[in-house]
Amino acid sequence: MFEFEIPWNDDADTITNMSFLNGEILNEVFVGIQNGHFVYNGERIRFFGGSLSFGANFPEPEKAQQVARRLAKLGINLIRLHHMDARYSPQGIWRNIGDGSKRTIDTDQQKKLDFFIHQLKINGIFIDLNLHVSRTLTEADGIVPDEYMPQHNKGVDIFDSIMRNLHKEYANKLLVHQNQ
Repeated sequence: MFEFEIPWNDDADTITNMSFLNGEILNEVFVGIQNGHFVYNGERIRFFGGSLSFGANFPEPEKAQQVARRLAKLGINLIRLHHMDARYSPQGIWRNIGDGSKRTIDTDQQKKLDFFIHQLKINGIFIDLNLHVSRTLTEADGIVPDEYMPQHNKGVDIFDSIMRNLHKEYANKLLVHQNQ
């Protein structure tokens, strides 16, 4: 046996480079379904990917570039941005304003996320941006506490108008702003 290490940020153009499998992502083209297959820009597309969770969704700019290039080199063309709604910065998207609520997006985290999404795009990687995964609304958010509330308000948030409006507020803040 011998010691063998694969650097996490290896994006060298070697025989193991699978980035040729990923095409350029065009702004005006959406993924669709045709004859039971995903299509993009009129051609069948395959997805190969994984998930990033919590603080991994907010890398510093230098790391964002390295991670995106490394993922592309591995032939990955889809990343799920998962559990970013669970925690306060730096492990999540929320700014802790001290009242226990999760309604204020941390602008620094949003900038990191925006830059990372841009890096993923220029490296041919689509994203699946999960909006409600593990954010638990509490009394600080205007939700009456209940011992029978399911974890992360799952299911109840479909029927409770206050929760739905809070989810819409978050989605609007996250999705409507312009990525610089």
